[in-house]
Amino acid sequence: MWQSVFLSMNSSVTIQGNGGRLDEAVIAANLECQRLSGLWSRFRPESLISELNREPDIWHSVDADTAKLLQAAIDYQKLTSGAFDVCFGAIRDIPALQREADYFRVLSGSQIGLGGIAKSFAVERVIEILREYAVESALVNFGQSAIGVLGEPESGDSWRVGIHGPEPAQAVNSPTLALREGFISISGNYEAPSAQGSHIRDPRTGNPANSALRSVTVISDDSCLAKAISTAMIVMGVGEGLDFQREVGGFEAVFIEDSNELICTPGL
Repeated sequence: MWQSVFLSMNSSVTIQGNGGRLDEAVIAANLECQRLSGLWSRFRPESLISELNREPDIWHSVDADTAKLLQAAIDYQKLTSGAFDVCFGAIRDIPALQREADYFRVLSGSQIGLGGIAKSFAVERVIEILREYAVESALVNFGQSAIGVLGEPESGDSWRVGIHGPEPAQAVNSPTLALREGFISISGNYEAPSAQGSHIRDPRTGNPANSALRSVTVISDDSCLAKAISTAMIVMGVGEGLDFQREVGGFEAVFIEDSNELICTPGL
């Protein structure tokens, strides 16, 4: 099994796979991830996202990839009734990220932080690149939170992805998901916690998520959708999250509660 690791968006990206021109594909994937990071990092003053944040209320023209991601963010904010939102800052009754024709703006008092959904977009792009280079099977792991799989591993079975909990030691006995195609997103309250609690906040209130969930894992054919929903479900909690899955469909989820109890949607 061929493996390569590089850094992008302040995370490690691991690609395992075989077949095709995998070495060339990894070089192309690395370059593409660095390009996307340059567009979307709010910590780079020259990025498009920094420009939107510096100049609120002004309509900005953006490139096709940025438009696609920002529109997805707008759609998922609406889909989750505000439980997922790439904007932070002022609490308001209308979305802070807005689109008119081909232009986008952020309202004063708010800023954009694409974070995890940018990594999920990158994973989907990397899978596309691997296909272009005739790679037959691969697993792409972006920062342990956004994962994509292509084809079957050399064993002929499915790729096995562990659902990790809040402590590294728990990964040893963590449950696993078997996947041959698709994407996985893992969101958790244990990631980079702040002194005030969860690093994931309820965008509707600005307060830390208080759903008694340690992590949510979502499996979907759409990488960005998986990230938006896994993040939103940390805010929603198990009850609302299960209701949401039954209503919306198109994905499966695994919840790990603070008590370590595991709860899965019916399709798993």
